[in-house]
Amino acid sequence: MGFQPLDEGVATQGRRSVITMDFYTILSDVYDDLFPAEPSILRFLTDTFSSCQRVLDVACGTGTYTIPLWEQGKDVVGIDLSLPMIEQARGKLQKMFGRLAQGTSDKSPTTPQGRETDFPKAPADIFQIGDMQDLSRIPPGSFQGLYCIGNSLPHLDSESQIRLALKQFLRVLSPGGVLLLQTINFDRVRFDHSGRFALPTLKGRRAELARFYTSGSDSDHLYFESELSLPDGKRMRNRIPLFLLTRNRLEAWLQDAGFGSQMWYGSYERKAYEPDTSFLSIVVARVRGT
Repeated sequence: MGFQPLDEGVATQGRRSVITMDFYTILSDVYDDLFPAEPSILRFLTDTFSSCQRVLDVACGTGTYTIPLWEQGKDVVGIDLSLPMIEQARGKLQKMFGRLAQGTSDKSPTTPQGRETDFPKAPADIFQIGDMQDLSRIPPGSFQGLYCIGNSLPHLDSESQIRLALKQFLRVLSPGGVLLLQTINFDRVRFDHSGRFALPTLKGRRAELARFYTSGSDSDHLYFESELSLPDGKRMRNRIPLFLLTRNRLEAWLQDAGFGSQMWYGSYERKAYEPDTSFLSIVVARVRGT
């Protein structure tokens, strides 16, 4: 897409946290086991970006949804701050290319949808280290669609950082471009008698991830606490602050950033957003202009 990757030896997060690299390095290894692709999410993405050829996946993780969109023929790029996640994404795509290349001779390997590839260079082109607060390497208007899902945006530390990210999203989208954001519905977070708000525990074949929220250090934050259990009996705990990004806040900040119409949903099945009951908060907004 015509932009240079960051130095992959340095990925400054620009946020306050107690993230340990060991935790996220190990998590990246079992990420796909704990967070497999969900058909409802892929359908939502496919429908939302049906008229968009160039799409940016911000906080792409291991490329769970980047790769399927690429298989559909989208000119998609995935960025993430985590080098282990990016390496996992590239490795998945390399393996896919390798399987597709087997049995070919005088022609380029193709995806199941028939798209020609340029293996082995494409994985490095598609997945890049990138910071949602600084997309200056990307020329303005480069993408027709952009999505940031998986409750990634609240990992930014403050209102100013989130507003900056929204401005960055607007800048790289073309007029009429489509933005999709998904967070946890923080409007329904209520702490129990133990001071926790439990999230569903994720159970995979190789790992288990218990998750819950606790009160933050101020009224704008809460803590996301997790415990990763591995087959060898090893357990790792992690705690990071999240910004309480409620619908009212995000709705107003999107308008201030320059986005126009907004459609809000409470699930990837496009159920109506209900502040007291919806588990997710999903918004599809458009850049003003034709």
